[in-house]
Amino acid sequence: MPSDYAHFNRTLRHLGDAVRAKVIARDDVLAYAQDVTNRYLEGTMQARALGKKYGYSGDFEIIEAIYTVQIAQEPHLRRWDLYFHSQAAPNAVRNRKAYFHQLLHSHSAGQTKAPLSVLNLASGPARDVRDVREWVLDNPDREVFFDCVDAEIHAIERARKLCAPFAKRVEFYHRNVLRFLPAKGYELVWSAGLFDYLTDRTFVYLLKALMAVTKRGGEVVVGNFSEHNPSRDYMELLGDWVLQHRTQDHLRELALEAGAAADSIEVMWEPEGVNLFLHSRREGGGRGRGARTSESAALRKQQRLRAFLQPRSLSARSCLPPVVLACSSFTRATCCGLGGPRAWRLLAGGAQGKAQLCELAIFLPQTS
Repeated sequence: MPSDYAHFNRTLRHLGDAVRAKVIARDDVLAYAQDVTNRYLEGTMQARALGKKYGYSGDFEIIEAIYTVQIAQEPHLRRWDLYFHSQAAPNAVRNRKAYFHQLLHSHSAGQTKAPLSVLNLASGPARDVRDVREWVLDNPDREVFFDCVDAEIHAIERARKLCAPFAKRVEFYHRNVLRFLPAKGYELVWSAGLFDYLTDRTFVYLLKALMAVTKRGGEVVVGNFSEHNPSRDYMELLGDWVLQHRTQDHLRELALEAGAAADSIEVMWEPEGVNLFLHSRREGGGRGRGARTSESAALRKQQRLRAFLQPRSLSARSCLPPVVLACSSFTRATCCGLGGPRAWRLLAGGAQGKAQLCELAIFLPQTS
């Protein structure tokens, strides 16, 4: 129940602290989580995330399930999915769509009628592109075309089906993103959920390559989870879903290392404050815009902040069940990691300070 979420988050934080202090091994926690999930939680978002159907965390199916707020129908499993979707990280993922649409608006506002070319790297199920039809309906005079690149063929096949209603606007490429060589330039390069899986060295290498295919006056925008991620312990300890969390300063440093000019770099975020977005503009004209001055950059930043950083007015929260909405971002921001149901208890025992996990059964689904 939502009233239990705070206590559950607190015990997860305590468990995470114990792992970080090396009181208990992370592998032991994961083994226990896997056993409990296999026994009691088959079919839940927890099971799908931990199962890694395609061999890695965050595959296109789990991302699509997050975007569409998929919830098990069985009553004894439903509560676990409601808890999963109430967390900051899934909400941040869903907020990407609105952020992307805001980018399209800012790049097309005041433009000539020339088409806008967008590269979507590691596009997955392309839900952000598929739902662009909403933006297209609101902006009928603006043409936009997408090149979507993903290394997973199943993701490409799924995305093609989802984007079939406007297939003429979307091209799909089954490529390793690190080896993809575009034959043209783009006004906007977008990669929402790839860079926080990359090491710093690969991050810089790929960002530099993307900046090279960005037209003058365009920009590269890449997402990366911030160190302010209240869902981190749940993701890493119960889901074996490990990301390269980075700070705003760290992202700026990597952009500078990739060759971006200091005054062309911005770091923004979505309403949860979990998903950061590194913006790297390529200065100069193009598409009749003229050079972007620092003043116009500041104005665009203010406009994006006013338009997007409305904590409860945006995002996919409108499609969440009421029980999920009961745990607001404000609640998470103030008590996440300080509260949550007593699913786990860490007991220190023995002269050697060994740790045990117990009492999870209190919160396991009741099938009878």
